[in-house]
Amino acid sequence: MDLLFAANDGFVRHLGVAMLSLLRTQSPDRALRVHILHHDISAANQARLGALKAEREFELSFHRVDPDEFAAYPAMINYLSIETYFRLKAHRLFAGLDRILYLDADTICRADLGDLWATDLGGNLLGAVVDQASDGPESLKPNGLLRPETPYFNAGVLVLDLAEMRARSIEERFAEVARCHGRLMPYADQDLLNVACEGAVTFLPLRYNVQSNFFYKADSLDNLVRHFPGIAPEFRAALADPAILHFTGREKPWHITSRHPMTEAYRAVERTSPWRDAPLLVDHLRYRPHPLKVMLGKLRRRVGGLFGAAAGEG
Repeated sequence: MDLLFAANDGFVRHLGVAMLSLLRTQSPDRALRVHILHHDISAANQARLGALKAEREFELSFHRVDPDEFAAYPAMINYLSIETYFRLKAHRLFAGLDRILYLDADTICRADLGDLWATDLGGNLLGAVVDQASDGPESLKPNGLLRPETPYFNAGVLVLDLAEMRARSIEERFAEVARCHGRLMPYADQDLLNVACEGAVTFLPLRYNVQSNFFYKADSLDNLVRHFPGIAPEFRAALADPAILHFTGREKPWHITSRHPMTEAYRAVERTSPWRDAPLLVDHLRYRPHPLKVMLGKLRRRVGGLFGAAAGEG
């Protein structure tokens, strides 16, 4: 099984927890090859990730990607980083592979993924789980980028048919969508993938990408039912027993104030990892001062400085 992650040096702690959860849940008879896309992971942190081989044997490789390749792609919302685009090069970087399973680094695995890996994509470009906001951001469908009946998928767990992507020259399609519609894509790579791959997506069981908003948003099930009318039993089963937990959005289980009902599932893995002594973090985006407050503070300091200068002159 070939698995793909993308992360930067500052996210290695969380990537390591995701990897550890994966190693512990897969069949010991299955060979695992983990590929990591990055542009700045240090040699020390690469070695630290490599030390996870003490858990079980697996192959680990690092592949450096130039962020400048995505300079013309849509800007990202504030809690995403440029690495989220790196997976768009997977078909080119792994020319010898026909398929790869991509996982975001803010996931943890709780079940064997053999069935997911073996999913028949039926000639489609990728397999994905529908997003909690199943119609996508408001900018896509009203502007004709997606058909009204098309479900919008979450890009945090993807079974990628790399051979089909190469056959369809998908990289040219990505660049075209970014160039023509980038200003309408608030969720960057996820929006781009939805638009570029429309009509060539196999929708996967919900349990393989149980997103935070499945728990948080009261209208989650109503949103999903619009596109998948009989999905209610599957939705409830997925929440009760996720195969992959995906901590979507700004709030993460490594934040001191995390309210996620599955926070402990993440922290239980981290407590038995090489990052067990790392402190919980403050969500600086949540506690960032209001822009008006920042502006008033600057104004006070400037006025105070002017009065101080005037007093000095006197």
